[in-house]
Amino acid sequence: MFCPACQQEIESPSGSDPTGHCSHCGASLLSGLERHDECSATPDLAQTGIADTTAAALAYITFVPAVLFLVMEPYKQIALIRFHSIQSIGLFVLWCLVRYAVVLPFWPMGFLTRAVLDAAVLLLFFALWLICVLKAVKGEFFKLPVLGEIALRQSRG
Repeated sequence: MFCPACQQEIESPSGSDPTGHCSHCGASLLSGLERHDECSATPDLAQTGIADTTAAALAYITFVPAVLFLVMEPYKQIALIRFHSIQSIGLFVLWCLVRYAVVLPFWPMGFLTRAVLDAAVLLLFFALWLICVLKAVKGEFFKLPVLGEIALRQSRG
């Protein structure tokens, strides 16, 4: 689990602090809305027009909103949106690479073999995509292996 304010990894909401506060910045882990001076402030809903969780989920629709969120104010300042935008772009690139790495070697073997392999890759990435969208809607920093670590590092910097 990650603190919604500083994005530091913590064990659980109750963890070592029974009051439900982050041990790094002191933010409330129960509401996810309280911010402190040492944490970056999040623009409010009136300023951005859409909720942070909605924007984070929209980043997974295609890579276009993800890129837009990375360059547009105030979305590029919000860690949750930056994280999911970067992870979304990484997931798209990985899907393209895996799809062609798996399908192209089997090109001479016939249409049916390619179609089955392509469908398997598509189902795998659809499941990953759906999990990421659902976690983004919940406001969670769900990290895919390797991609999630890269996205988390980039969203902090």
